Amino acid sequence: VSFSYLRFRVKVYTPTPIRCFKCQHFGHVAAKCSKSVRCSRCGEAHATADCRADAGPKC
Repeated sequence: VSFSYLRFRVKVYTPTPIRCFKCQHFGHVAAKCSKSVRCSRCGEAHATADCRADAGPKC
């Protein structure tokens, strides 16, 4: 892009995807979520704060 005889590099804006911190799915937020709670560390059906898994995150 040129502006006032100066050139600036630009790149396409890619927004961060919306992620639900309740069920760990993308596309909605926890306030609008009707799914069950899912741990982000181990993937089991409990809150992340209550996780007792010794292993790291399950990716």
